[in-house]
Amino acid sequence: MPQNGMFHEEHSVCPSTAAKTRKIKTIVAQSRFYIKFVIFAAGANSKAGRKHIKTNLPDMTKNTDPGFAGILALKEKQASQLLQFEEWAAAKDWNSFHNTHYDWWMFPVDKPSSHGFAWTVMEEEVQQLKQDPEYIGNYLRGVELLLLAWGWNLQEEKLLENPDPSQTWHNWPIRLHKCGSSLLLFGFEKEFNSVKKYAQHLIQKGEDFSYNGRDLSELFRN
Repeated sequence: MPQNGMFHEEHSVCPSTAAKTRKIKTIVAQSRFYIKFVIFAAGANSKAGRKHIKTNLPDMTKNTDPGFAGILALKEKQASQLLQFEEWAAAKDWNSFHNTHYDWWMFPVDKPSSHGFAWTVMEEEVQQLKQDPEYIGNYLRGVELLLLAWGWNLQEEKLLENPDPSQTWHNWPIRLHKCGSSLLLFGFEKEFNSVKKYAQHLIQKGEDFSYNGRDLSELFRN
């Protein structure tokens, strides 16, 4: 992470990243067959999931939709994606953060998406995930790296003073909104306030926060 406002390559990946990377690879490899099966099943139900987008789940405290990928699949998808995040950060390949889709499993929310309810988490799923220290550590690391890709220090709540050229805002208000909404859902107020401060910086610059006819800046204005 940046020190004294400066960004150094060695701080883009935490000291224990090598060990964590090996562990993540092992976990992903051990569960690969199961996850492929679950994701295939979720994909097979994607049309059904989309049909549910405009309806309420019977129990809004739990994702009971048949297209839900499941807690284990969500954890494994996140671990696999974080491994990519770490590789991109180590290589200073910030454009991969900007050009890749991953919001659904890295920053899950309690609303359906283009994937239906496949990666949606309600109160019960959130509580299950919060009981897993490794998942939560990966979750917050994912937020940290996403904000680094935009040139923002999550912990210090400020812009990097010497970012790489591609460590900058790339007009993804929906991604910032999902990240902020997910942090609120999981109860990470401190991290949300940092994301909010970055969003307010963008708003003050006149950046457009509209998406599909919605003003996404409302989440960050109060």
